[in-house]
Amino acid sequence: MGSVCESTTERTTIGDLRDRFGVDIGSGEAAPVTVTSIADDLQSVTPGALFIAGAGVHVSPDLVSAAADRGAYAVLLPTSRKPEFNSLDPDIPVLFGDLTPTQLSTLAAQMTGYPANQLAIFTVCGGDSANCSEALADLLHVLGNPVGLLSSVGSYSLERDLTYSYPLSGLEVEAMLFAAMEDGATSVVIDASDTTLSDGALAGVSVDVCGLLDDVGVSDSPDEAMKRSLARYGAQISENTHTTTRTHDSDEVAAENVKDGDGVTVDQLSIGIAMVMQAGIRKSGIRNALRVIRDFA
Repeated sequence: MGSVCESTTERTTIGDLRDRFGVDIGSGEAAPVTVTSIADDLQSVTPGALFIAGAGVHVSPDLVSAAADRGAYAVLLPTSRKPEFNSLDPDIPVLFGDLTPTQLSTLAAQMTGYPANQLAIFTVCGGDSANCSEALADLLHVLGNPVGLLSSVGSYSLERDLTYSYPLSGLEVEAMLFAAMEDGATSVVIDASDTTLSDGALAGVSVDVCGLLDDVGVSDSPDEAMKRSLARYGAQISENTHTTTRTHDSDEVAAENVKDGDGVTVDQLSIGIAMVMQAGIRKSGIRNALRVIRDFA
């Protein structure tokens, strides 16, 4: 469970929820009410929030009252629970709808102003993508990019460690991207694996560079493999998204810089190098950056 709290940039009303996602808002009297944050667990509700009863939340009139006490402006409940609330007169609007994970991620991205569009987003798919993502983030950092990392092995925004329960929902992804942007990051590396991400978690995220490890898309073209690997997370892929696998050049540079006990293999480092090359960095600059990483290891 997660939340996007006190970081929203786009005005979102209850009427918008009806128009965009088909949410049942009743008579429509509450349509002009603006919600300023989203939360899917009660403890994350802040004043102005839309509280969405997430999976495992016990739905009852007391839950609505508790959300109102914490300052929620509205509560969204599953459509199946509507008959139980028909005769009640709650303190705040009670809405009914069944947002998919993709829709929830999209809503969070809209409310935060699509922070991914202000960042260079690198995703790594397949194999041991977590180790590769970590190595890529280190490389980008030494190359002079303020960077964030979303990975189950340890997420951070610049020098600030972030603690999450994995896999991440779209709410948590968007909150992290917004925080990274506010911290001054220019790039974020995302481990696109089931360990790190839940279904639909990247629906509001536009990918700039995608790296494919060798066991992904053996019979596909790189672009087809990327689309297949990122499909369950709903990531936005455009004609400007660059896809890469390991190359001869990246293998060569990686082999020069991986020693026994480094914790990263030549294959894992190579795909990170290939992704940085796709971003326009020359081999000489990458070699220098890797030398710095080894000196400070």
